[in-house]
Amino acid sequence: MISFPFNLRGQSKLVLSFDLSRSGNGSYPDMWDSIKMIGNEQTVLDKYGNVIRAGDSLIIEFKDPGEPICNPIKWNQIAAIDGGIDLEFKSCWLKIAGDSIIFRMTGKESRTIPNPINYFDSAFRFRLRLKANNSADITPEPKDDEDSWFVDNIFLGVPRLPEVEVMWARIVTPYTKIPFSAATAMPVYFSVRNIESDIAIGFPMKVWITDDSGKTVYSENININNLRGGYDSVIRMQDWNAQPWITTAWNQFFRVHAALTSSSFDNITENNETFSYFYPNWDINSGTIQEYALDDGGSNDIPTVTRVVAAGVGFNATSGSYAMKFTLPQSDTIYGGRIYFTPANSSPDGIRISLFKDDSAHCVPGEIVKRDDGSEIVMEDVRKGDLFNQFWPYYFPRPIVVPAGSYWLSISQLGLSNMMIGGDLSRGSGIIKTADAISPVITPLYSDPYGTQVAPGMNTGNISCSYALEVPAASGNWQKWMPEAGYWPTNTSGSGKQSISWDPNLSAPYNRGGSFLPMIRVMVGSTGSIHSAVVSRQANNFSFGEIYPNPLMIRSITAQLHFTTSEEGIVSLMIYDELGRQVATLLHSRLDCGDHISHWDGRDASGNYLSPGIYLCRLTEGGKTTSVKISLVQ
Repeated sequence: MISFPFNLRGQSKLVLSFDLSRSGNGSYPDMWDSIKMIGNEQTVLDKYGNVIRAGDSLIIEFKDPGEPICNPIKWNQIAAIDGGIDLEFKSCWLKIAGDSIIFRMTGKESRTIPNPINYFDSAFRFRLRLKANNSADITPEPKDDEDSWFVDNIFLGVPRLPEVEVMWARIVTPYTKIPFSAATAMPVYFSVRNIESDIAIGFPMKVWITDDSGKTVYSENININNLRGGYDSVIRMQDWNAQPWITTAWNQFFRVHAALTSSSFDNITENNETFSYFYPNWDINSGTIQEYALDDGGSNDIPTVTRVVAAGVGFNATSGSYAMKFTLPQSDTIYGGRIYFTPANSSPDGIRISLFKDDSAHCVPGEIVKRDDGSEIVMEDVRKGDLFNQFWPYYFPRPIVVPAGSYWLSISQLGLSNMMIGGDLSRGSGIIKTADAISPVITPLYSDPYGTQVAPGMNTGNISCSYALEVPAASGNWQKWMPEAGYWPTNTSGSGKQSISWDPNLSAPYNRGGSFLPMIRVMVGSTGSIHSAVVSRQANNFSFGEIYPNPLMIRSITAQLHFTTSEEGIVSLMIYDELGRQVATLLHSRLDCGDHISHWDGRDASGNYLSPGIYLCRLTEGGKTTSVKISLVQ
């Protein structure tokens, strides 16, 4: 792509800027490059830093001043951008000033390039040139026949005033499904960059969210006081409480806008506003499971790799544990986990589910969570023999309320037989950067902390620190799932002792660097969709300890309802059906602060046994409420 000539006589500075997306937004599951190497390849090094495969590249060149205006032959290379995959557009910025050229790209360090040539003549021209291999006919696979580069918003100018571009705005979450309780604090971000001169006077920005009817449900303003030329910045706004605006699931969408609110601040107004769509994946219907999920919501992907029906993942001739990390924006109740078991091993083998605090320094689980009485949040159970090829809940005997923060839920294989958990490939892809038989460097593709939403209900986000592995179980020998250097735990040369594993190709064409993701989900909170029974523990003088029934109640057995009150006062304990109708009053009286027990035998206020189904037990103290679901069966 070649520019027309520009007259730069008499100028001493120049800025060239454009937005770039390498390969383009899309889906890149693990094994995405096993048949066709989609997108432009990155450079691969050996352990000494030598190039053993030159990547595709986009080269920025200026016409040599000694060449004619038309049909020039000599072009001088100014900068080159290595291949890779971008899930969104990134900014590229180049400035000529004096005898040097400064080049910056989002997420990369600035480079200063010596420039002995005077380009400020009457016939300045630039071009962007793609350098890539087309190996579509190679044998064996993978074939290399897709090298797309997307360039937008090209700008060339003399930097005199600031020029602001609003890059993107969105809700940021790595989860493919979140519980309704987390909707009270949805993170709102936007990105802005300054193309020309440093900003000395602050500029105003506005971020707002509209629902699918166009109604504004969030609006915040901020003043940005400094942003240097050539730099872009990501700014977090006040979190959005989405709960009051949620009316449906899946088919509801919101639009997140960001705009420069002063039309007189810069000259180019076309890039002063942007927006994105957010499709929340939560279910507000009564009786639904509220959970954190990182998988794509599909079926087990391992049989597509192994060609073995019902194959799953686990540990080979040893016990071991998988763990999934999740972050609570506020205090919430942890009920247990939903695990996807496959029927390849249908025996009722022993498993253990545990809750850990986060060890943020090492990206692995830390200390196990304990109750006030010192007991650990651990539950032992067996694989259910008729509940395979689906997510199935495993509840702690007593749910626990934990404060806001990051935690890990683990599932352990206690015996030597493979427990066969489903594996998800949707975001397990890795890219080989250093090929070495001992200590390769394989980076996770989905590692952007501000990842975008690529489809309704599908967020990319940063999952590079979302899974961990322990071998053997209960040893505390936790490993990071996607380490910065060395084989990933699920590669054959890794130390994870996986029953299903594969090697990356550390010889040309250097592909297949990824992994599967264990199919684990974390059950928390409640919907609050019935009579506003939303967990609330924000007041300084108020705290519910716990309330818990048996998660599955046989109609002939009385459920014990344990709860804790924080101060003396009137306490109500009510039962509601799925339509929000009050069907029983278990308690309405003044109680002292402390622990209490109530009972319910499955009958309504008239003494009649209720039909099987989902019921909600709501506890009210001093105007605050919390609730739990009870599954009443025959």
